[in-house]
Amino acid sequence: LVYTYTLTGAQDVDIRVTPTAGSALVPAVYVRLPGQCTSFSAGAEIACMAQNLPTETRLYLPNQPAGTYPLFVDSNGYGTGGYTLTVRKLPATLPPANDSCVAPRVVTTGATGVTGDTTGARDDYSISSSPNYASACRMYFFSGRDLTYQYTAAATGTVTATVTPQGLFDPALMLLQPMCGAA
Repeated sequence: LVYTYTLTGAQDVDIRVTPTAGSALVPAVYVRLPGQCTSFSAGAEIACMAQNLPTETRLYLPNQPAGTYPLFVDSNGYGTGGYTLTVRKLPATLPPANDSCVAPRVVTTGATGVTGDTTGARDDYSISSSPNYASACRMYFFSGRDLTYQYTAAATGTVTATVTPQGLFDPALMLLQPMCGAA
């Protein structure tokens, strides 16, 4: 089924689909960009979450811009049944300072490393972003919240960047040309 919700300004949006007692529904919930309800483009999808069992599915969208968004409740299988849909609008979580190339965090050479948290970050560099980074992401859409870092090599040579994920975080690295142009 398709629903919509409207934001008049930036807000966090907490979406939950909970199967009712006895329901065989295995929920899948996804949100598309405003005006893209009928689009088949993967770039029109903002976020998606699906389960493998008939249990609650939660989709949390921080700092979502104003607009009217199509919200889809689907089944991740053949199971059907009733559910409760809850959409909560919360105060916007401001993104980290290094959310975009406007203010990347500087990384220096050495073993100290840096830490980061993409929880409040936006999806600035993916197939659905503007500008579109599909050419930089030939095999993957990189459709997740991202942070930017800047490294300036002191000399010509090989540099290795390693991301050590915590929990269920599935990291990806994308190298961009100076000024964040698609590589």
